[in-house]
Amino acid sequence: MLAGIGNDISQYWMVSAAPDAPEFANGIFLSMGNVGVTLGTTIAGAVVAGMGVQYVMIAAIAVMAVDLILIFTRTNRYNIEA
Repeated sequence: MLAGIGNDISQYWMVSAAPDAPEFANGIFLSMGNVGVTLGTTIAGAVVAGMGVQYVMIAAIAVMAVDLILIFTRTNRYNIEA
């Protein structure tokens, strides 16, 4: 249920960022969701094929750490006061 709420909020933010082209923003939102599912499946499949099922959670934690670093970097880049 929380994932659904998060998707709704993300979609609202995306459409709000482009009020002149809401259909385009919605298309980008859906496309990036599909890209995320595709990349996640590809990475998990490569981990399972290469190392085994027991390493999927370790790979997920590693990807989550990279995501948090990217989010933190992006947030700090746009919050710097000149």
